[in-house]
Amino acid sequence: MTAKQPYPEEFKIEAVKQITERGHRVDMKFPSSFAYLLRDRRCALRLRLKTVAINAGLSISYLQQMEVGKKPAPPQTVVDRLAIALHLSDEELVLMTRAAEAARRRAQLELGGASDQAIEVLEKLLASLDRLSDHQLKVLDVVLDPSQEVRTVTR
Repeated sequence: MTAKQPYPEEFKIEAVKQITERGHRVDMKFPSSFAYLLRDRRCALRLRLKTVAINAGLSISYLQQMEVGKKPAPPQTVVDRLAIALHLSDEELVLMTRAAEAARRRAQLELGGASDQAIEVLEKLLASLDRLSDHQLKVLDVVLDPSQEVRTVTR
């Protein structure tokens, strides 16, 4: 593979999947992984902005602003319309949906004035919730709500 050849689409999808499953953001060339996935898929299919916008029922301006991160990730109904316009597989739709959800959460946190560190900790926590034990969840609950009674066990 020469330096000018792009990575195969399957490679990019698998890389994004592995990175996001580990709780990390994928901020490659664009402000969010959603924006990256959106633009990358459109370009891979060699579709013009106008074509995708018309097929998804969006304005060209809105689509272009989403691609460069000037507009937040859209609601799921718009993601579904983009999936049809971009001929996404079920797996690609899942990736795009996850990326859109993460971008929407991040936008909400940024509007609320959360620090970058707080946002990154929250994203890691959300990505690992299913792997936490009951004890770890109880500890988090106490940390987040200090008014709860804390029982210490002595040995």
